[in-house]
Amino acid sequence: MRGFTLLEVLMAVAVAGLALVAIVSAMGGAHATTDGLNRRLAADLVARNLLDRYRLPVIDEARLPTQFESGTQTMGGYTLPYAITAVPTGTPGLMKMTINVYDEAPNSTRRLRTLSLSVPTR
Repeated sequence: MRGFTLLEVLMAVAVAGLALVAIVSAMGGAHATTDGLNRRLAADLVARNLLDRYRLPVIDEARLPTQFESGTQTMGGYTLPYAITAVPTGTPGLMKMTINVYDEAPNSTRRLRTLSLSVPTR
């Protein structure tokens, strides 16, 4: 009976090691992609929830944020900062509201989601 030579065993171990490195690398990339998608989904839900506060047929202009409002909301395990701006459109009785939701990293300016809505006012 003939056995494996040391060179054959080393080559098999090297090939198996390369395959394992490729698998682990692919799993790490998939995890990062999934986390990014989850973070963007949470940002979308935060933006839509904030927008729903103002989605009434006609709202009192006093309820709109005066130029700028900011804060944080927790969604899906992420605490996401947001900023809301409301500016006149030039059309009487209509304001443009923009909601930006940012990454939760400290002092991050990376926007994850932006929603805009024209809001009828009295």
